[in-house]
Amino acid sequence: MQYYEDILKRNNLKATQQRMQILKIIDRFGHISIETLIAHLKDMHSTVSLNTIYVNLEALKKENIITELAIQNKKKHFEITKDKHIHLICNKCDSILDKFIDEKFFNIVENEINNTGFKPTRKDLSVYGLCESCK
Repeated sequence: MQYYEDILKRNNLKATQQRMQILKIIDRFGHISIETLIAHLKDMHSTVSLNTIYVNLEALKKENIITELAIQNKKKHFEITKDKHIHLICNKCDSILDKFIDEKFFNIVENEINNTGFKPTRKDLSVYGLCESCK
């Protein structure tokens, strides 16, 4: 738990039990749906309110400690914020795999976007298909 406490303190957030538990659960799953996260938090702390969970998630997102994934036709998913990577999402089993890509790839994509005059507010890349187990 010290690891999560350090992350929160580095980002000027109070290291509350709820925030540390949220980070621990997300970290354990890698990518987690909002429903699964809430269920695990409720199992650990039956009195925690949905409002408290959502307020803490927003605080963690605002400080870029966690990232909310925009997954086509799926409810919210979260992950601990990591270096630049893409998500490989299986259409059959819904697994999400992180694939870390060479920095040059992201620089090329960013330059191409900048050349259009478009100002991105969020950058993520997802590729949909079938994972090794499902193909």
